[in-house]
Amino acid sequence: MLRLLTAIVLLVSVASAAPSAACIQMCRQEKPDCASGEVASGVEGCWGCCQPVEVDIKN
Repeated sequence: MLRLLTAIVLLVSVASAAPSAACIQMCRQEKPDCASGEVASGVEGCWGCCQPVEVDIKN
């Protein structure tokens, strides 16, 4: 039972980490449509995933 639980936890952690790793390695021809507050990573002809926009707050 403990082995089954360990295997499930391992699979879930690998599955949740996989999309970000795949995002870094992929290169799309078309720029993805990103949600509000996100911007597409990459350059023209080689777009990656949508990433949160970093905002610098200056006082």
